[in-house]
Amino acid sequence: MRCLLPALIKVLCCLLVWAAAGFAQTPNPVPFVNQPLLPTAVAPGGPGFTLTVNGTGFVPESVVNWNGSPRATTFVSSSQLTAAILATDIAAPGTASVTVANPPTIGTFNVSTSVPLPITVASPSVTTTHRDIDAGG
Repeated sequence: MRCLLPALIKVLCCLLVWAAAGFAQTPNPVPFVNQPLLPTAVAPGGPGFTLTVNGTGFVPESVVNWNGSPRATTFVSSSQLTAAILATDIAAPGTASVTVANPPTIGTFNVSTSVPLPITVASPSVTTTHRDIDAGG
C-alpha cells in the first residue's frame, strides 16, 4: 500500500491540474455592434458589397449574420469586422437584420442585438443655401 501512495498522489495532482486548466478558459464576450453600419443603406437590386461592422467584443472566430444567416466574415480587430454581402441579399427592398455571433467557449453562442440596415431607393433631398442680397441705398 505504501508503494502505491506516491503514484496515486501523482495521478490525483495531474487530474487536478487538467481540470483546473479546463475551467480556467475565459468565455468569449458578448459582441456589441455600434451604429451606423457601413454603408448606412444600400439600393435594392445592386451588386454585392463589403459590409463594415464596428463595435466591441469581436474575436477572430466572430461571424456576421445577415437576417440570421452567416456571411463570410473577416476579423479586422476586436472592434471591427467586414462581411461579404451577396447581391441576392439585397435583391428586393426591405430592412436587413445584422447581428454578430461569437462562438461559445463553453455553452451557447454569444449573439449581439440586431442592427437594421435599410435596403431602399435613395430619396431625393432638397438643399437650401443662404445668400445675402444688398438692397442698395
